[in-house]
Amino acid sequence: MGNKTVYIKRILYFILALASIEQAYSWLHNKDHLFMEQKVEQDIVVFVHGTVNAPRTTGQLIHALRVDNQTTTYTKKTAAMRNDPFFYQSQPIGSLGLKYININKFQYGDAPSLFAHIYDLVNKQADIQARKTNYYTFGWTGQLNRPARMQAAKELLAALTNEVKIYNGSGINTRIHLIGYSHGGNVCINLAQITPKDTTLCIDELILLGTPIQRCSLNLIKHPMFKKIYNIYSQGDSVQTMDWFSTDATPTRTFIKSKQNPLPKKLNQIRIRMIEENIVRNKSKRIKIDPNHAQLWFFSWGHKENRSPLDPVPVAAFIPMIRNVAQNSPLTNLAIDITVKDGTLCFNQINPETLVQALMPNQLISKFIGAIRDCIPLNYYQEYQQKYYSRKA
Repeated sequence: MGNKTVYIKRILYFILALASIEQAYSWLHNKDHLFMEQKVEQDIVVFVHGTVNAPRTTGQLIHALRVDNQTTTYTKKTAAMRNDPFFYQSQPIGSLGLKYININKFQYGDAPSLFAHIYDLVNKQADIQARKTNYYTFGWTGQLNRPARMQAAKELLAALTNEVKIYNGSGINTRIHLIGYSHGGNVCINLAQITPKDTTLCIDELILLGTPIQRCSLNLIKHPMFKKIYNIYSQGDSVQTMDWFSTDATPTRTFIKSKQNPLPKKLNQIRIRMIEENIVRNKSKRIKIDPNHAQLWFFSWGHKENRSPLDPVPVAAFIPMIRNVAQNSPLTNLAIDITVKDGTLCFNQINPETLVQALMPNQLISKFIGAIRDCIPLNYYQEYQQKYYSRKA
């Protein structure tokens, strides 16, 4: 009888041990526990430039659209400008392809590093929980025709897919943010047209800045690869609506809603306006400016006319603040005023019913003032005029 009791106890202990092992296994594999290896989260921000050489005459326009002939004056001049590092000094643009930006190693004439450095400071101010971010430029030919933009989209897709694989192989999960300026935005939108059905690539944020909105774009932005889209535009940007010859219809500043084509909920459309407040004879004077096409993207040392209250920094550098206001607004179509007063930047949503505001103190601005002074290229405007308007770049 005693041996039988011992035998039964051993069986019960064995069953309890198995249950404990199973419970421990489930706990370790299904719970976020300290012993579990978790992947690191990291953001990737890619700046995609627009058209490099805009045609200035009817003849150049005809050459621009002759995509079957790569030996025209226009294509030669565009290629020369695209490959000349001189033109990389006033905007976030690099050589062809996906190129990493070192935000802490900016130097004289290094606009991409300076731009990304400022953008990163603004991003951390807008989101105190911002993840570690790596910055890139994506360079394409910059030719003014649809086939060039489609080819650029194919190259961008391949580059992003490869880069994500490298990160994932190192145990890093990525969030991709694409910022497309002018027709660079259409390069990004075209990803939806050439992406294979079995692709796993996800664009967490697509930010369009001064992009000519085409008729076909409405269906493309509905593609599930785009999780969130911001279309940022200005009423003072006349270039955005001028390109009726290399698009499928007269472009617009915004996506137009219709009964047949409702706008997706993931889309925010944001009109930007700048306001400078000055004290004149003890009275506050508000100067309202709708930024032009260049002020959205370029550092102002390449453009002397139409000065901006944000000079020399372009609007694009403050996209994280603009996005911050849009994220906290109940509206999907909104206007945001960027107000400059006493060295402080204030981003206000314009609406009588709601007010969403984000502040950027002058202490933060002073952090990148020194970096700007170190990077300003001397005599850039004069050299730019000479190179841009010469027959050869």
